[in-house]
Amino acid sequence: MTALKRLPGSVSPYVDNKPDAVSVGALCAGYLKPNDCASCVNSTIPLLQQKCPNQKGAVAWRVKCMVRYGPPVTNNYDIWFVANEISVTKVKDVVGLEKALNSLGGMLSKSLDHRMLYGYGLQAYGSGNQTLHMVMQCTQDTLPNDCNSCLQHISREMKPCCSGATAAAMLTPNCYLRYAHADFRIL
Repeated sequence: MTALKRLPGSVSPYVDNKPDAVSVGALCAGYLKPNDCASCVNSTIPLLQQKCPNQKGAVAWRVKCMVRYGPPVTNNYDIWFVANEISVTKVKDVVGLEKALNSLGGMLSKSLDHRMLYGYGLQAYGSGNQTLHMVMQCTQDTLPNDCNSCLQHISREMKPCCSGATAAAMLTPNCYLRYAHADFRIL
C-alpha cells in the first residue's frame, strides 16, 4: 500500500541490525474490501503523524484497521500495547455468554486460516435467541505459533475486562479479537 510510504520505514516489516531500523505494518479487518482497507489506512496515517510526530514507535487502531511503526521486534509478537473497547450494555446471561465466548474462541483458534491469519464465526447461545459473532486476526508478519500465543493472551485478558459486555474488542500491535451480538462485518 502506497499510503504506508508516508510513515518512516518500509511497507514490509523487517528486522535489521541498524540502530535506526523501523518496522511498518498495517492490518485491515479480514472481511474488508481492498478499497475500504486502503481508505482506512490512508485516514489513519495522518492521525499517527499528528498525534505521534516525534515517537520512535506508535500504533493507531481504528474500527476497521490498524497502522503501526517502530523498532523491529525479534520475537515476532509483541504485546507492549493492549487496548480494549467495551460496550456499556451488559447481557442478562453472563454465564451463557462466557461459555459461548470460550467455545467459539476455541473453535476459531483451531480453524484459523494460517495463510490469512483470520477467522470469523458465530454461535447461538442461551435460549437460542442470542447470537454471538466473533473475529480473530493477526498481522501477516506474525508466525502462526506467535499468532496463537497473541490470541490466547488477549483471550485471557477478555474475561477480567469485558465480562458480560454485549460487545468488546481486545487490540494489540499484532493481533485482535472482537465479538458482538450484531454482525459488525456489515458496512
